[in-house]
Amino acid sequence: MNTVLVVEDDNSVREFLCEVLRGGGYETREAEGGRQAIRLFEADPVELVIMDLCMRDGEGIETMRVLRNRRRDVKILVVSGAFGGTLLPLAAKLGADATLAKPVAPEALLETVNNLRRTSSEPAKIF
Repeated sequence: MNTVLVVEDDNSVREFLCEVLRGGGYETREAEGGRQAIRLFEADPVELVIMDLCMRDGEGIETMRVLRNRRRDVKILVVSGAFGGTLLPLAAKLGADATLAKPVAPEALLETVNNLRRTSSEPAKIF
């Protein structure tokens, strides 16, 4: 799980996440939206996807469903600023392995990614 797909429509946030990950020894692939993420994932599957569910293209939730259905064992970390209401339970219901709220501290990001890397490869449940 040394390569991570980062799906984030905000360029500065995406660059920040990738910079932190590269500093922690990970390679990164970047997608600005859901459709691009799915194309990249199909061309070169990764073991971990970090994504926001609330993107301008409105495809965050659908993208997560598609990625999870394509490979049930992929680890998905949702990093979002919109955890009010029902989004956090929805992310878990859709199969997120972990969630972090924006703004995320570099240490918390790397700790969560490292923990996901160490967890078993047992597929997440889809409801």
